[in-house]
Amino acid sequence: MKYFWAVTICIFLFALTVLSRLYGSAEPAVVVSILTMAGGVLLFVPKIGGEWERVAFWLSVVAGALWAGVAGYYEIILGDMTKDADFFFLVATNWTAPDHVYAKWGISESTGPIILWHYAYEFFRSIGFEAERYIGVGVNIVLAAFTSVITIKSLRTMGFNDRPRLMMASILFAMCPIFWLFQSLHMRDAAAMFCVILYAFFWLHFLSRKTLIRGVILAGVTVVATLFFFTICAASSRSSRWRWFWRRAPQC
Repeated sequence: MKYFWAVTICIFLFALTVLSRLYGSAEPAVVVSILTMAGGVLLFVPKIGGEWERVAFWLSVVAGALWAGVAGYYEIILGDMTKDADFFFLVATNWTAPDHVYAKWGISESTGPIILWHYAYEFFRSIGFEAERYIGVGVNIVLAAFTSVITIKSLRTMGFNDRPRLMMASILFAMCPIFWLFQSLHMRDAAAMFCVILYAFFWLHFLSRKTLIRGVILAGVTVVATLFFFTICAASSRSSRWRWFWRRAPQC
């Protein structure tokens, strides 16, 4: 670990430089730095962070920032944008407009991630930033990074506290190509992955020591997770009950 942090910081700065060059502005570097630093600070809070949680978090952040640069190249230089990413960006930045379909009928798919992105865009707008796609991508990078933190905590819960296993898990998570996609594209997958892994962690936490309190917590988490899962997935039903639910989802 002697040179780990120095190398990690250098690669992170390189990734931020690439993003800034692609967008022709320093704003992407500032936005991603604010989001990741805010997440990194939380890992110094007892019960949340730890040495290997911080290692996993920053390895995942560096990987996400690097591949966000690759995705940005395809988007800006080559003009290759996925339809879903473009859709989620437009909805997250415009769904309060009076003539927008989501303002008229309510958000009916991917409500959770859209609301999260929306508030991120509104926050950065309030401090003078333009609503650009890198803000949503930055949120996804942090979500995936915290998923890696939960993965490390899951390993600890199962009794795998030795250095080789924790290091290997951190590296494998950061080097997973499918996670690069979740981080670098303006898609809902990073939020879905975070929720699923967090839910699995609560199950592991309960199974490691079955107590009444942990059982009650798990039951509550199960209810919340089930409801939030519906806000991530598309609503295929057109019944009046589902329309009632989805129209109220943004206020939940």
